[in-house]
Amino acid sequence: MASLAFLLALACAGAGPPTVAEGGRWREPTPDLSTPPASTVAHETIRTVHQILLLAPPPPQLVPELWDFYLVLSERAATGEVSPGWAAYLYTNYFLDLVQQRPSGLPRRDRNEIRQHLQASIEYYNIRKRPEARPAPFGHWVYQVMPNQ
Repeated sequence: MASLAFLLALACAGAGPPTVAEGGRWREPTPDLSTPPASTVAHETIRTVHQILLLAPPPPQLVPELWDFYLVLSERAATGEVSPGWAAYLYTNYFLDLVQQRPSGLPRRDRNEIRQHLQASIEYYNIRKRPEARPAPFGHWVYQVMPNQ
């Protein structure tokens, strides 16, 4: 699962200015094929989430919004505000509603709208943080609801 640190590293990675040891000449950076681009990370993460939650693969046009919802939901699940079971339920409902109401993915909600939608769902279902809930790594809620094999 992609972590926030990994995504930040992707955003910050890049070639710096040439050094004296390199002769002071600018060289084109060689592509680093070991780290996939952020869009690939989003697609692979959402594909994995759908496999774990036993959902059909999402259409490609829905992945950007599902990725945003996944990130917003993971923030709440990582602090223990939303349990892994509730996180799985909220994600599944968001996906099914998205497929039914906006199959083209348009108009796409921004993260603030997604946060408001998530907050409304949390209030509607009266989801409360359990006192014994401990913080979990980013995105860890997905693996906690994985069916036993």
